[in-house]
Amino acid sequence: MPSKIEPDRLLRELNQLWASLGLQDGDASSHGVLRACSMTLIVVTESPSADPSLAELLAALMRDHPSRAVVIRLGAAAGRDLAATVNAQCWKPFGSRQQICSELIEITAGRDAIPDLPPVLRGLAAPDLPVIVWLHQPALLDLPPLDSGDKLIVNTAGVADARAVLARLRRLAAGSRLAADLSWTRLTRWRETLAHVFAHPVRQSRIAAIDQVTVSYAGQAVPVRALYLSAWLQSVLGDKPNYRLESVPAACARSEVERVELSGAGIHVVMELRDEASAELRLDGLTIREPFAVPGEYELLREELSVLGRDPVYDTVLAKL
Repeated sequence: MPSKIEPDRLLRELNQLWASLGLQDGDASSHGVLRACSMTLIVVTESPSADPSLAELLAALMRDHPSRAVVIRLGAAAGRDLAATVNAQCWKPFGSRQQICSELIEITAGRDAIPDLPPVLRGLAAPDLPVIVWLHQPALLDLPPLDSGDKLIVNTAGVADARAVLARLRRLAAGSRLAADLSWTRLTRWRETLAHVFAHPVRQSRIAAIDQVTVSYAGQAVPVRALYLSAWLQSVLGDKPNYRLESVPAACARSEVERVELSGAGIHVVMELRDEASAELRLDGLTIREPFAVPGEYELLREELSVLGRDPVYDTVLAKL
């Protein structure tokens, strides 16, 4: 018979854990333990518990977004077994003597147990706080939906069939549920730089003259990021320009998006990566070197966890793809 998880039992174990932490920290010089929670963060992953990278990432995120984190580790084998443990992530802010702690619940599950998870997750969610679901690997988009959460975060970087994944993401994001893709978040610096170019009144008057837009990407398969950037430019510039997606040799590549070129009568703008920390912007006969550090997963998630409302720009771009 498959094993089950009782949310009430896990919540009692959490309360016992908090009581234990208070006793451990309760000496005469103690400043106490502060229990912090701003959301429920559900992480679905195929990474084994022996992989320290996810634990380190969550520990860093807790400092910016204290959460009740529920990590669901899916095993490779079939089966409906479920098991869970509770723990706490604790840290002391610089200059403080008080510990701040957030809750961590780890669930291991066989593949066949996925339909059993939604009621468990609803029982474990922190009351009256947002619930965010993060699918750690792109392949997890193909799993049955958990039907839980106010916002879904995915990472489509490196997927083999970008258009199929985007179609799946559109279906998951239908209705009132918010969706976010870290591939889109990675484009923030591209969009900010290009928007700044056309903030100048002289260049604003030339926007209507743009008739050719080319987005260059690495490798043979079109990545999601290139599709996003092309669709965003179309939402800004309209349908008049001819939009092209162009592959560059993988040996020369530094990122899924390498270069953007906009041209027309009296205007020619090129933005391209030069190395891992800078990009080159060419316009009006000038060449400008821009700082362009590539954000890591921590920076991307920190940004997305700060946005709990709709992103109308992303919604418009996703609908075009």
